Amino acid sequence: MQFRVGQIVAKCSCGSTDFKIPAEEQSGPHMNYMCADCGHITQYSKLVAQIGREASRQRKDRLATPSSESPRSEPGPAFLQRGKAARGSDPD
Repeated sequence: MQFRVGQIVAKCSCGSTDFKIPAEEQSGPHMNYMCADCGHITQYSKLVAQIGREASRQRKDRLATPSSESPRSEPGPAFLQRGKAARGSDPD
């Protein structure tokens, strides 16, 4: 099984994204999962936290890189027209 949120997938320290439930594992909030490739045991909360950190990193990267299609990059003509009307300027 994989732990995924959108395109972000939790990974084992070996790089694998496939996990399985150990035979003796009990269901609960501190449940452990075993890497299907190397056998490393990881707690569910650590897999979820890893996904959260990656989502945060991607968001910061996205916000740090200005997009030409982003509405925040430069005001468009509608904004400029509203600004003139709000100031009460007369047309030329």
